Amino acid sequence: MKTTGITLRLGPHHGGGVAVNSGEPTRFEGAVAVTHSSTMPVEWQTVQVDLWKLHAKPFSIRSLSLGSEGDGALFDRIVLSHSESDLAE
Repeated sequence: MKTTGITLRLGPHHGGGVAVNSGEPTRFEGAVAVTHSSTMPVEWQTVQVDLWKLHAKPFSIRSLSLGSEGDGALFDRIVLSHSESDLAE
């Protein structure tokens, strides 16, 4: 079986928040679904998202979920920051 989609969800609890996917999305209840790419990446990629813009209101991140459709997926690093300038440090 081949992997057809990967998803990263960040939220205030086990449901809700923002789910960013490439390829076929993993369903997360109550999450704002955002498609980064309609196809699976074939090489490592850095993906940067603005959670404030995607969620449109503040929320605490107390839960992180990783999902894959089909076979497995690999996530190398997840970095959170208050601002884009914090990422340069």
